Parts: sequence; structure tokens; C-alpha cells
Amino acid sequence: MSDNRLAELVTAALEAEFLDEIRFGSGGERPHTWASQWKLCGRAMALDLLHPEDRREVDAGACARMAWGNEFEIGVRTRLERAGRRSDPRFCVEGSQEHFRLHHRDDPSRVVLTGKIDGKIRIERDATPFEIKRGQSYRGCRTVADLLAGRWSASSVYQLLAYLLGMELPEGLLVVDSGDVPTLIPVLLDDHLDEAEAFWAAAETASECKHDGADLPDFSPNPEHCTGCDHRGKSCSPPWHNGEGPYITNDPDLVASIETVIGTKAAAKEHAREWERIKSLCRGKELVLIGSNTVTGKPSARGWKLTVESGPGAAAAPAVVATTPQKDRKSTGDSLPGGEARRAAVVAVEDGDFEKVHDIMEVEEDEIHLEELAHGWVVMKGRQRMTAGYATMMGASEAWQSQSGGP
Repeated sequence: MSDNRLAELVTAALEAEFLDEIRFGSGGERPHTWASQWKLCGRAMALDLLHPEDRREVDAGACARMAWGNEFEIGVRTRLERAGRRSDPRFCVEGSQEHFRLHHRDDPSRVVLTGKIDGKIRIERDATPFEIKRGQSYRGCRTVADLLAGRWSASSVYQLLAYLLGMELPEGLLVVDSGDVPTLIPVLLDDHLDEAEAFWAAAETASECKHDGADLPDFSPNPEHCTGCDHRGKSCSPPWHNGEGPYITNDPDLVASIETVIGTKAAAKEHAREWERIKSLCRGKELVLIGSNTVTGKPSARGWKLTVESGPGAAAAPAVVATTPQKDRKSTGDSLPGGEARRAAVVAVEDGDFEKVHDIMEVEEDEIHLEELAHGWVVMKGRQRMTAGYATMMGASEAWQSQSGGP
């Protein structure tokens, strides 16, 4: 059997295993709300009871995530039991999947909200319930506020609050997956009593809709709550506000502008890619010659500012930059062998004293070359354009050659 065939075979078997272990498809009717099924929209909570057929079939991937969550819960509980023996004072873990119920406040015989808790941590006489949660939604959460800010993680807080209400307990713990050591987040009922009672009231309304034929709650005022809802486009068709409509213009300048934007999109990407290559080479250097082009750099408040200019004179000395990098130069004299003579020649060029340049080059003709002198000039005048420096050197060269009778 080929490797690809084996991989396909094993994958199919795993998917079947997960689907068989957790059958959570459209399911049957529910007589009341589950504590783990809190939603931002009260209308959706009522429709969960009225139209369970709206629920989408859960694929193998979703079943796998639920199965991993169950195994994570077992592993964390085992770790907590072992950790309790190391603690001082010691604690123990008790209870497992303990059920609770909340009844309708106007009809105590009617159950409106049920759920179960993963266990309790007991220290002496105090037993604190805990709920274990796993998934990407919980990564990075450190407080109740963090959990409530997440669309999918918020339900864990409401689930625990419902349990605290039902069991008349002041606090609980959420044990959430952090990727390494689980994070334990305390949840105090008094701090979130309004949220807990709002959940209870929404469950009562859902029950009234199912069993008494009461009107559904209003649509959610926030269209984002409808995104991903099982009932959208089935048993629920929320109105959509599209704003004031599009702004339409045929202004020829704007039409030309947007066509230019669209037409140059690919070129802009290529420019950005190639500019990154240039920046990586030139960053920190005051002058770089690339072919007939000049890149000058200088420090700025945001780093190293680079300016590119295409100049006819830059092509004459590219090898000088490559052989004598800017980072190795401390001064004009240090940058070239025989520094005194070259420094004097550079100063003479700056002063326009071509006769002095001629005298120096007659003495040092075996060591001084025009390209080196040009480079020395640019180093000394690093903040000026290379083209200007090179033009000045060309002028110096022509003057010297005319005075010396050279070619």
C-alpha cells in the first residue's frame, strides 16, 4: 500500500471514530435551555428550543475538537488531583459532572435552565466549583473581562454563573487552556449578578415561547450577533440596514485615479519587494553606488533615511564603494592609504586649488588615482549628492590635465 493511500485510509477511520464518539447533529428537541448554550441574542436562545432542526450538522473536525476538549478535561482533573497532594494546605478534587437546575421564578415547577459542572476543589470545609475549558478562544485570557470580551469564550462565564445561582454559591473557578500551565480565573457571583440574572430571564422567556406560545424576543440590535447563527435565513430573517446607499461619482479625475491604482497594483508590490532588498543593503551607509544610481543615507528620528537618485556620474566609481564599505571609515584620511596626501588633495579640491592638486598628484602619482580621490571627496561631503561631488572631481581632473598637458 502506498504512503498516500495509507494516510487517506487512517484519516477516514479517525473521522469516523470522532463522528461516532460525539453525535451532535441536528439532534432532538430540548425542553429547556442548556447552561452551555448561552447566546448574545435572546431570540436565538428561544429559537434553539422551537426550531432544533435549524442546527447545522457537525462535521468530523468539530467532533474532533469536542473530543480533544473532553480528553483535556480528564487530563486537567487528574493533574489537579495530584497537585492537591503537593499543596499546603492540601486540597482535593471531588464531584464530577454534577447537574444543577434553575426553575422559572413565577412557576417553580418548570425547569428553564440546566447544566453540569466539572467538579469542585475542596479545602477543609470550603468547596469551590470549577469548569474546564479548552480552545483557541481561551488562549490569552487572564480575567473574567477577557473571557466576556470573546464571542465564544463568554458562554463559559455565563455557564458558571448559572451554576453559582442554582447552587447558591458565592464564587467559582474557570480553568482555561493557555497552551502550557492552565490559567485559573476566579468568577465572583456578586460582581456579575446582573449578567447571571439576565441569562436566567432569557431562559425563562425561551421556555415561555416554547411551552406557552409567547412572542419571540425582538431581533438583536447588533447585526454581528447574526453572523454564524444557525437560525439566520431559516426560522429567523432579521432586517438589514444598509445605510444611506452608495456614493456614486463619474468624476473623470477620480475615475483615472482608481484605474491607475488598479493598474499599478502589481507594480507596487514589485516595487515594495525590491525596495526592501535595497534597504537591507544600504541601511546604515551614507553612500552606496549601484550601477549608475546613487543611494544616500542619513540618520532620522525614525531610523535611517535613504534617498535614491539616478545620476550620470555615479557609474564611474562603483567598485570603490564595494571595496571600502562606509561602516569601516572613520575619516577621509583613514579611508585611503597615504592618508595625508589624499587628505590634502581633497581639501585642495574643495578649495578649488587645482594647481595644488596637480602638485600633489605629481608627487603621489603612483598611489593617488582619480577614483580614490573622488571617493574621498564624497566621504568627506557625505551629506551632498554624489553627482555634485563627482562633477567637481571631473572639473578638477580636467583642470589638472589641461595644466599638465596630460591626455
